Amino acid sequence: MLYWVAINQVRTLAAHRYENGGAGSMTHLAQLLDTHTFPRGILPNVWAPLGLRYHALHHLAPRLPYHAMRQAHSRLMERLPSGSPYHRTVRPGLWPVLSSFLRDRRGPFPEPVPRASHETHERPSPP
Repeated sequence: MLYWVAINQVRTLAAHRYENGGAGSMTHLAQLLDTHTFPRGILPNVWAPLGLRYHALHHLAPRLPYHAMRQAHSRLMERLPSGSPYHRTVRPGLWPVLSSFLRDRRGPFPEPVPRASHETHERPSPP
C-alpha cells in the first residue's frame, strides 16, 4: 500500500511544472505548457499508466480516451512544427523532471506568486 502511495506522489509531482504558483486561473495554453509528456521508454508504463505519460495531451484533449493517446501523440509530433507548445512539453524522463523540480524550489512548498487581479491582499514581509 505504501508503495502505491509513493508512486502516486511521484506521478503527481511529475505531471506538472507548478509554475503558476497558485496565482489563479490559467489560460488553456498555460495549462498545456505547465504539463509534461514522457513518450520514451518502458518505465512510464509503470509509474504513469493509462496514458498519464501523455499528460499534456490530456490537457489538450481531455476527452480523448487513454488507449488513443499514443497514436494521437505520434500524429501531433509528426504534424506540428518542432517549436510548437506541445513539442515543448516533451521531457527525456522522470528523473530529470523530478531533479529539476527539486532543484528549482526553495523548499517543499514554494511561496505563492501574488495574484494579478483586483484583489488587494497584502503579502506579509519576509522575516
